[in-house]
Amino acid sequence: MNARDLEEGDPPEPDDAPTVLTVVADAAQATIMELLWQVWPICWEHKIGMHPRPAGTTDCWYQGETDAAGPPVWWCRGSRDGKCHDVSLVGELAATLPGKQRRALRRSERKRDGRR
Repeated sequence: MNARDLEEGDPPEPDDAPTVLTVVADAAQATIMELLWQVWPICWEHKIGMHPRPAGTTDCWYQGETDAAGPPVWWCRGSRDGKCHDVSLVGELAATLPGKQRRALRRSERKRDGRR
């Protein structure tokens, strides 16, 4: 089946890069959650799950809203005080890890690539 062969009632395929990146991020998140039965990614500050959405959107933004404010980011709803925030651009989440965790990630990548 070709992606252009939509079934009746299917939403149209996205045709802009930010929307495609958001769809891929959503799919990656859903796959990890389904396979591992855990929330991913997690905001390091609030210890809750995040969701992809356009940068700079407000708390009342909803999926499918047409006036995207910016490139897709991992967004955290925040704590009970309602302080939601953008955590990182989609694709740059590792850069937001605390130093110790970021170094451990780099070490595991080097080992995987056969470097020490």
